Amino acid sequence: MLENEKRNPCAYPELRDRSVNLCGHEISIDITGDTLDPNDFGQYVCHPSPVIALCPDIRGRILVSTFLHEILEAICEFYYLELSEQEIRVLEISLIDFVKNNPKILSDLVRIFDEKI
Repeated sequence: MLENEKRNPCAYPELRDRSVNLCGHEISIDITGDTLDPNDFGQYVCHPSPVIALCPDIRGRILVSTFLHEILEAICEFYYLELSEQEIRVLEISLIDFVKNNPKILSDLVRIFDEKI
C-alpha cells in the first residue's frame, strides 16, 4: 500500500472506541490503522498508554487471531515474559484452535466461572 493511499474503513464498527481490561490495565483498541506499518496486521504498544492497533483491512479469522496475538504480547509485557514471536504464535494458534473446536465447553466454563462460590 502506498503511503498516501487510504486504508479501508473498519468492517467491524463494534470494535471502534473500545477497550479491554487485562491484568489490571485498560488497553485501548485502535482499528484505524493510522499507527501501523502498512505491512503489519497488528501491534501492541505499551507506552505512553497501552494500545492494541489492528489493521482495518483484515477480516474474520485473521482479525481474531491478530487480536489474540496482541493480547498475548501485552501479557508478556505486563509479566516480563521473554517469549519469542514464534512461542507467542504457537500459543495464539493453540488458543484459537481450542476456542473454535470447543465452543460448548468454553461457554460452560464462562457460566461456571460466574457462579457464586
